[in-house]
Amino acid sequence: MLVQNNRKVIRVLLVVMFLSAGRLFCQDQVRGVIISKEEGTAISNARVCIYDAESKGILGYTFSLKDGSFVVKSGNSKESFYLEVSSMGFTKFRKKFDSFPGESQRVELERADFELKEVTVTAPKVTQTGDTINFITSGFAKEQDRSIGEVLKRIPGIDVSKSGQVTYKEKPINALYIDGKNLLDEQYGIATQNIKPDLISMIQIFENHQPIKVLQKITPSENAVINLKLDPKVKAKWIASADLRVGVAPALWDSRLLLFQFNKNFQSMNVIKSNNVGKDVRGEFRHQNLGAAAESQLISAEDQNLVNVTGIASPPIEEQRNMFNQSCLISSNSLFSLGKNLEGVVKLNYIYDFQEREQNQRVEYIIDGADNIVIDENNSYKGFMNSPEIDIVLKSNTPGSFIQNRINGKMRFSNNFASTGGTSIIEQRARLRQYDLSEIFTFIQPLKKTLLRVNSNTQLRSLPQALTITSDAIEQSISYFQVQSNNTAGLTRSFAKLATEINGGVNITYQKMKSNLTGFNETNNFEWSFTELFVAPSVRYETDAVRLTVAVPLKLQNSKFRFTPNVALRYKFSPFWEGWLSYSFNTTHTDISDMNNSSVLLDYRSISKGYNEMLESRYSVISLRGIYNNPLKLFNLFGSINYNYNQNGYTVSMIYSDFYNTRIILPDERASSGLSFTFDAAKSFFDMPLLLDLKTSYFISGNSLVQQGVDTRFKTHSWSIIPRIEVTLSNSLSVDFNLQISVLKRTSDSGTFSSSIRSDYNPNLLVNYKIKEKFNYQIKFDYYLNEMTDGNRKGFLFTDLRGSYKLGQGELYVEWMNIFNKQEYKYSYFSEMTTVDRQFKLRPWNLMLGYSFTL
Repeated sequence: MLVQNNRKVIRVLLVVMFLSAGRLFCQDQVRGVIISKEEGTAISNARVCIYDAESKGILGYTFSLKDGSFVVKSGNSKESFYLEVSSMGFTKFRKKFDSFPGESQRVELERADFELKEVTVTAPKVTQTGDTINFITSGFAKEQDRSIGEVLKRIPGIDVSKSGQVTYKEKPINALYIDGKNLLDEQYGIATQNIKPDLISMIQIFENHQPIKVLQKITPSENAVINLKLDPKVKAKWIASADLRVGVAPALWDSRLLLFQFNKNFQSMNVIKSNNVGKDVRGEFRHQNLGAAAESQLISAEDQNLVNVTGIASPPIEEQRNMFNQSCLISSNSLFSLGKNLEGVVKLNYIYDFQEREQNQRVEYIIDGADNIVIDENNSYKGFMNSPEIDIVLKSNTPGSFIQNRINGKMRFSNNFASTGGTSIIEQRARLRQYDLSEIFTFIQPLKKTLLRVNSNTQLRSLPQALTITSDAIEQSISYFQVQSNNTAGLTRSFAKLATEINGGVNITYQKMKSNLTGFNETNNFEWSFTELFVAPSVRYETDAVRLTVAVPLKLQNSKFRFTPNVALRYKFSPFWEGWLSYSFNTTHTDISDMNNSSVLLDYRSISKGYNEMLESRYSVISLRGIYNNPLKLFNLFGSINYNYNQNGYTVSMIYSDFYNTRIILPDERASSGLSFTFDAAKSFFDMPLLLDLKTSYFISGNSLVQQGVDTRFKTHSWSIIPRIEVTLSNSLSVDFNLQISVLKRTSDSGTFSSSIRSDYNPNLLVNYKIKEKFNYQIKFDYYLNEMTDGNRKGFLFTDLRGSYKLGQGELYVEWMNIFNKQEYKYSYFSEMTTVDRQFKLRPWNLMLGYSFTL
C-alpha cells in the first residue's frame, strides 16, 4: 500500500482539525493566562477583549479557559490597541500595546468588593474576525427550543430544510464541526436534531472554508463550515441529556437519551430514541450534500424501491399529526486520535421503524376525445423496516498531505403490506431487501510546485425485491445488482493569480437485472454496462474581487465523444455584495430500468416498459445569482434566475385502462425547458429582538408526453411566498407567525386539452408566554386552507398546548397535542395529465407528561 511505501507521508500524517477558525485567517493575536493575584489560582470565563486605541472599535474577544489561558485574535493589524480583561468580583485590567506581543502575557486580577444591584450585562451577539463569524447562542435561542437546529434557523443567511440540509448563503455547508472536529460528516442531522441549545456556547461560521488543509491555499471553497462550540462546563467529561415523555390516547411514549464526550483526542456522541407519537426518525440518518467537500461522499445513500405497495403517501403536514408508528433509533459515533496526525471515526447506526397509514384517494386521468378515467380507492398500509449501518473512516489531514479511506456498509430489510378497496379490492405485499457496500479512497500530496489528487469511489448494491398480489395470484420478483466505480487523478498548479488543473479518469457502471412477472408470462435477464473515459482541463483566475473558472471536459462515453464545458464567474462588489454567473452543459443516459423492454409491475396497477437501447439526454443550465450578507447587522438578501434547456433523448408514453396504467419509453427526442426565480430576505433586530424573513419563488416549465397515443405539450407554473415574523414583545411574551401561500397552475398547449389551477394557504402562529421565572406556556395554531379539484376549499385547524416548570436540573412539562383536528386531512395536487384528491386519517388528540434534564 501507498502508506507503507512512503515513510515521508507517514511522518507527516495529519489530524489536527480546526480548533479555531481564526488560525486560518489572522496572524495577529495576544495569548496569555489570567490568575488571581491574591490566591494565585486560574480564573476561568474571564472576558478578554482587544480594541483599537483610536476608534475604540472591538478587534476581537474571547473568554479564558478552565486553566485561565486565552488566545484572542484580530483580523486587522493596528499600530496600537488596548487589551482589556474583566471578571465579576475582580478589578478590570487594561493595558496598551503598540504592536502585537510575541510572548505570553501574565494577567493578575485583584479582587474587588462590590455591591450587586440591578445590573444588565450586554455582550455582542455577533462578532467577526476575518472569515470567522461568531454568534453567541444565548442571543438567538429561546426557552422552547428543543435542539440547536431550531436556533440555526434564526440566523440570517442560514437555512435548515425539512430534510435536514443546512445551507449558508444558499449553498450547502462543507461540514458541521463540533468543537472543531468533523465527527459526523454528512450525517450531521444527528447533531442538529439532538444537541440542546444550552450545551452550545457559540455558533461559528467559517466562510470560504476548505476542510482539506493541503488545498486551502490552492483550491479555495465558496462553501462554509459551521462549528458548534461547546459550553466550557460540558467539555472533556461525559454528559447525559435526556427527554422522557409518556402519555395517553392511547398509551404513548417518546424518549431520547443523548450521551456524549468531546475533548482534544476523543469525541463520542451516542443517541437512543424511541417513540410511537408519529415522529419520523429516519431523517436523522439522511446523508446530506456537503457542497465542495465531496471527496468522501457515497455515490448513493438513498433507499431504492423497485416495487411498491399503495397507501404510503404522506400529506404535507407534520408527521406527528398523521403517522401511526413504533420507531427506535440507536446511533453511536466516535472519533479517536490514533497518532500524531492520524484519526479514526467509527459510526454505528440502527433503525427499527413500523408505520401505519390509512388514506382514500380519487385519481382522474385526462383522456383526449373520451371520458376521463376515474379511480376511487381506499388504502390501509402498514410496514416495518430494520436497517443497520456501519461507517469507518481513517484519515490524515495536514497542510502537507491528505489521506483518507472510508468503508460504509448498509442493509435494509422491509416488509410492506396494503389492502385496497373501492374500484378494486386488492391485497398487496412488498418484500424489499437492500445491501450496499462502499469504499472511498482519497490521496492528495504536493509534488514540488504541483499538487497530485487521486480519488477512487466504488459502490456495490444488491436489491432482491418482490411484489405479491395475493388476491390475483400475481407476483413480480426482481433481482437487481449494480457496481459503480468513479476514479479520478489530477494535477493542480498555481501561478500567482492563475491556477491550472487537469483531471482524468474512468467511471464505470455495471448493472444486471432479472425479473419474472407471473400471470403475464413476462421474464427478463438483462445486463448493461457504461464506461466513461474523460480528461478535464480547467483554469482558474482569482483576485480579491474576481474568480473566473473555465473547465472543458472531453468524455468518451461508450465509444461516443462528448464535450461538456462549464464556466463560472464570481464578482465581489464589496465585502457584503457578491454576484455569480455560470453556464454548464452535461449529458445523462437511461439505465437498465428504462432499457428493459419487458413488462415490470411497479405496484399493483402500474406497469413499466423500457427501450432496449441506451438513450442520451443533453442539459444546458444558465444561472445568475446575487447576494448581500452582512452578519454584523444580521441582514441577508439573495436572488437568483436560473434557466435550463434540455434535449431529452426519449419520450414517455402513458396508456391508461380501467385497471392498469402502462409507462413506455419511446426513442423520440423532445425538448423541454424551465425558468425559475427566487428571492429571499432576512433581517434580525437586536433590540426587541425581532426577526423578519421572506422567501419567494416562481417556476415555469415546459414539457411533453404521449398520453393514450396523443402527443401533448403542457406548461406548469408554480408560485410560493412565505413571509415570517418572530418577535419578543417583552421579557415574558414572544410571537412567531408565518404564512405560506402556494399556487400551482397547469395548462396544455397542444394535444389533450387540460387546464388546472389551485392555491393553498397555511398560516402558523406560535405564542410563548412566561408567567414567572420557572413557569412557561406555549400555544401553537396551525391552519391549512386547501383547494380541492372541484374548486371547493377545505379548512383544517390544529392546536397544540405546552406548559413547563423548571424543576431541579431539568424541566417538567405537559403537552396536549392535535386539539380540534377533524380526524381527517384532505388536499389535492396534479402532475402532467393527472389530478388527485387524497384524504388521510389523522392521529387523535394526545396528552403527554415529560421531564427533560442534563447531567
